[in-house]
Amino acid sequence: MSGGTTPPITVKRVSAHIPITAEQMLDAGLPLPPGMEPPPPAPRPTRYQRLRWACRERVQAARERVGFWIAGYTPDDYNW
Repeated sequence: MSGGTTPPITVKRVSAHIPITAEQMLDAGLPLPPGMEPPPPAPRPTRYQRLRWACRERVQAARERVGFWIAGYTPDDYNW
């Protein structure tokens, strides 16, 4: 190139789309784009709901015990 002119350089732009999760973005310290925020945590069940569930479980266990007693069967954890 003794004439002092340089030939033009042609550049091709190559891009790729790589999906990443919100956790990966947070781990990398990047801000999350709008709409990608994680959902809020589920609310804790109320005391009334937890009490109702516990009562329902106890009633179910009592029904099973009475049923097994009527049938003359003693259940074990492996065969029923």
